[in-house]
Amino acid sequence: MYMEQIAEFVDDDEEAFKDRMDIDPELWTKIEQAAERSRRQRDKKQEALKKCYELWGEDNVKRHFRHLLDKGDYTWAKVRRLAMKHDLKTAVGRIREAIYWRVTNPRPGCESSDEGEHRCGCAVGIPTVFVTRCSTKRALNPGNQVLPLKEWAEHRDGGKITCFQHSRGIASRLGMQTRGLTAAASGV
Repeated sequence: MYMEQIAEFVDDDEEAFKDRMDIDPELWTKIEQAAERSRRQRDKKQEALKKCYELWGEDNVKRHFRHLLDKGDYTWAKVRRLAMKHDLKTAVGRIREAIYWRVTNPRPGCESSDEGEHRCGCAVGIPTVFVTRCSTKRALNPGNQVLPLKEWAEHRDGGKITCFQHSRGIASRLGMQTRGLTAAASGV
């Protein structure tokens, strides 16, 4: 969107920017390409919104999907596909079911079974909260790295081994390079 605004600004007063365009034509080409991508995405979003309005009614779409109105074309393409397959009541029900499933299953493959074992291979007795924390991709602030490392070591020393995926996950969160671990585990 910003590139689109820059491109429009330059097009309005091309004489003032002519010298700058001659100095670095690659930069201005990138700006034009980004502006064109932004326009295409906006057009795709508008097409998807228009189709949803047509099938479900503008008031219904705004009432049920108001929180998505500022989202991009990818989100609205999914909503449009849903609109083409289902009526509004069924679609809203399916979305609510999907949200409920995502909230109750925070990470597929990592939740506990009825017997208390993790499907991922982590030992029985390792809290699901710790497994979920290991699955998060966000790196930790150096000041917050001691506690997760200590917790992981306590599990290991207590004979409760975490699976490879979650051990690698905690290492990645601590800022260690883990790409080599993945290659070694896969035999590459």
